[in-house]
Amino acid sequence: MNSAGNHGGSAPGETSPVLVFLSPKLQELGGGGGGAECPVRPREGTEFEFFDKVEQSDLVPTLAALLGTPVPRNNLGILIAPLLGFWSEKERVQLLYRNALQVMGVVKATFGDEAFADAERVRTNCGGLDEGREELACRWDRVRAVVHPDWDTSVIETATEELNEFLRAAQETLSSTASNYNVSRLYLAIAVAACAAISALVSFPTLWPRSTKGLLYGVVLVLYGMMMFASSYVEEEQHFWYWTTSAWFLVLYAESAHTDLKANAYSPHHVFFSAALLLALHRLAIRWNQTGQKHAGEPDVAHTFFPTHHIVLWILIIATYSHLSLRLARHTFAGILPINISAIAAATLGVSAFVFKLNFTQADAPELVQGLARQIREWSAPFDLVFQARAVFLGLGIAASLVIVVSGAVNRHSGPRSSEQCPKTISELSNADTSPVLTDLPKRLHNLLTLLLVTQTRAQNVPLFLIYELQLRLLAFLHLAPYQSSSVSSTQNRRAKSLTGSVSILLLTHSSFYAMGGSNAISSIDLSNAYNGVSGYNILAVGVLLFLSNWAGPIWWASAGVQLTLGYGDTSVFSSIFSGRRESGKDRRWVQDERKRLHETIKYERNGAANKIGTPIRPPSRVSPWLQHISCMTVFRALSLLMVMASCTALRTHLFIWTVFSPKYLYTMAWCIVWHLGVNIGIGGLLYWTGVE
Repeated sequence: MNSAGNHGGSAPGETSPVLVFLSPKLQELGGGGGGAECPVRPREGTEFEFFDKVEQSDLVPTLAALLGTPVPRNNLGILIAPLLGFWSEKERVQLLYRNALQVMGVVKATFGDEAFADAERVRTNCGGLDEGREELACRWDRVRAVVHPDWDTSVIETATEELNEFLRAAQETLSSTASNYNVSRLYLAIAVAACAAISALVSFPTLWPRSTKGLLYGVVLVLYGMMMFASSYVEEEQHFWYWTTSAWFLVLYAESAHTDLKANAYSPHHVFFSAALLLALHRLAIRWNQTGQKHAGEPDVAHTFFPTHHIVLWILIIATYSHLSLRLARHTFAGILPINISAIAAATLGVSAFVFKLNFTQADAPELVQGLARQIREWSAPFDLVFQARAVFLGLGIAASLVIVVSGAVNRHSGPRSSEQCPKTISELSNADTSPVLTDLPKRLHNLLTLLLVTQTRAQNVPLFLIYELQLRLLAFLHLAPYQSSSVSSTQNRRAKSLTGSVSILLLTHSSFYAMGGSNAISSIDLSNAYNGVSGYNILAVGVLLFLSNWAGPIWWASAGVQLTLGYGDTSVFSSIFSGRRESGKDRRWVQDERKRLHETIKYERNGAANKIGTPIRPPSRVSPWLQHISCMTVFRALSLLMVMASCTALRTHLFIWTVFSPKYLYTMAWCIVWHLGVNIGIGGLLYWTGVE
């Protein structure tokens, strides 16, 4: 540590640890008094140098020599000189020569064999040559001139000196080569990331409303960018998302509480209840898994509570699978299959997924099962886990294909349905004409995606999806309630709603990633579900399953973002609680929207007729809500990538560059390429396109 108690820097106090060897045999090296020199003052001009300095890599060949084992071939260490006293003078030369041969293998792999293949004229002085291959070739020739099959003890001192000179030069050269970054390429990459960030920001003047929420989003961007230059903040990034998400929920509550909600039959008490419950669920979710570095071992729900209360865990897991099966029957298959067949199909998918999760947990973490459901496990014992996982994946694939194909077929043979024709209840939806099936496709596939993500999630984290489902419904209520007032124009409503939904999804996406046990450390990657249904190593299958299991929360919220963008926020449950009538506000929403559209049209026609220059005024532009949502997400992803790349470049000599900043860069690339481009834009864009009438 340094004088302030900090660590991780390059100050002398942080880079001067002591290396201590303890053994009775070391008394042989201590001289006549039986002990080694032990100075109590540092050397002149230094603060911590009491003994000779050695490189950390020198420990490896020293231990190898003491234990009689070979030195790892890629090690760059040199035998620590004081410990060579255990061997005779000839044995020391032999040990140093073996050390030099091992290091020479690394030198040849770095510079090639050509410069070291044939003996050259032995130079009397190698110091005048350029550091690098020429100097090493010169020093190696001098070593070979002294140490050869016919050498004798008369050259021991010279051989020892030449070997040490070669080893020190090779260590210095190869160490600098390992950290020899191509800075021009780093700057080029930063320039490309800057262009991407600027391109995303260009959309702000037309897509971004100036508001308190927009200001808060800007603060999040600035603070997150600054965090990327501090190793401790990168390690504990989860706290940033936890606190900003809580602050965002308070902003949503403040805006909703000051809005006239009488037209929607809601009161401030309803808004307060929703916001309080949303914050309580958020607090519960972030205590589910302790992650990061500082609090990684503290008690949490998943690793402290559930092992001692496993029955509570399985009650919650059964509730999650039951809820999913009910949604599959009432939403995913409704209008596509007869109601009885829908119930059977949903139950089959839910039960098969639950049985697989039960058996997998018994094999992976038996302390969470402890003899529960013994008959179910005995009944399914003939089927191995690979077969059970494939059965679940196959069932989900068939269900998704059926929904997509039937939806497309129904949509081609049916026109859009008016608001009066839309079924209001599940029974009506089951018995009615199914023409709105395609526009409802994102919501139907969302339930199947949830079951897939639950299958790829550790048993302790399965109940989190119930929390996310409740959060989505509460968020939809707070998201839509403030924008039903007729005092705000429809265009402002759309932009403000897009901002609210996008920032909410952005914050909950990252919060869920850390709440489910993720972090910026490579060691936190969960491999337990990466081989579900895979009998051998398949890099594509394992990669996809690995991403699904570690990004289950963010993927779920990306799909939820499509629901909010399309206006699928299901607030019916809370409407019935608040107003005593089910969907009373939802039934009138389309009337209010139509009234606003007519108002804008009349205003446009009047302004066009009164235009002084005789040119009709163009109607207000209606940018796609999906483009506004993607604009918000892209700005953050591009700016975060830019700041991470800038921090890695500026701190490339930092002590934690390979343990903190490099893993963060890898995670950032996964977020940008796989999650944002692949899931958010690719899959999310397709779902949004199918959901637009």
